[in-house]
Amino acid sequence: MVANTSGQNPIQVWVRAPNGQPLTDPPGPATTIVVRTTTVNHIALLVTIGAGLGLLALYSRRWFRRRKNPA
Repeated sequence: MVANTSGQNPIQVWVRAPNGQPLTDPPGPATTIVVRTTTVNHIALLVTIGAGLGLLALYSRRWFRRRKNPA
């Protein structure tokens, strides 16, 4: 199942044993559970990745700083 929108989405569930037999006798209707889903904000994800790359660039200056010989 793929959620197309965020919010509450109902899912029907049939419970079976590992051998494939239904756990209820007789097999009744599916149990409906509600799952809350969220979606990804692509703009916010790009901003976060950009900020992380910017911090990495700033810290890399400290790691790769050239040593100067004292005069």
